[in-house]
Amino acid sequence: MRRAACLLGVACALLVPVPSALAFEARALLLAERFTPTAAPAENPLARALVALRGESETIQVAFRPDADVRVRPLIEAGRGAPAFVAKAEVVRVGFVAITTPSSGMGGRRGDFADPLPPLPPSGEMEAPGGAWSGVAITFRVPRDARAGVASAALVLRDADSGAELGRVPIGMRVSKVAALAPDDPAAFRVLFGFDEGVYRRYSGVETTGPNVETLFTNLMRFLERRGVS
Repeated sequence: MRRAACLLGVACALLVPVPSALAFEARALLLAERFTPTAAPAENPLARALVALRGESETIQVAFRPDADVRVRPLIEAGRGAPAFVAKAEVVRVGFVAITTPSSGMGGRRGDFADPLPPLPPSGEMEAPGGAWSGVAITFRVPRDARAGVASAALVLRDADSGAELGRVPIGMRVSKVAALAPDDPAAFRVLFGFDEGVYRRYSGVETTGPNVETLFTNLMRFLERRGVS
């Protein structure tokens, strides 16, 4: 019995979250707020208190900075009683693009700009260099039949190697009784924009013809379709 208790005690100890020795800072930001590897704005309280119509999507960013290199595994933790869509939130990495020649003559700036498109690899992990700001974008897609009310969640950032919790960002969402207009509703807002396939192909660095071009545009169309763009 004594040995069994000891083994049980060891097993239980292994399940206890390991405290992290890293200094780690995380800030919730609205999607339009710019941060770079060297600087991030102060946390925005609005990013922790979302309001969404039924049938609408809401996206925020979380910027984080460890004091040493670490592999981070970001996870969404749904609050007690939260609807199923909360746990299904999409998490993507925030990459950075170095802009050397601004495309607009109306105030375009040079420098690093965030591009929240790269998906997490199958491992669900990402590299976070020490002393630099990294980040993720989290999208909550509220079903049209969602019940109005308040839901809670948290973005939990864990050390992928030790399992230690590095940081936790609570997120609240109030789902309105009002439903957003469906994309095919005649009253829905429409936006038209020009798209140059040649520019996009050159930007992506693929050849003029061939299977890579087909894959490039197939992936782009699927990406836009998932976001309601025809």
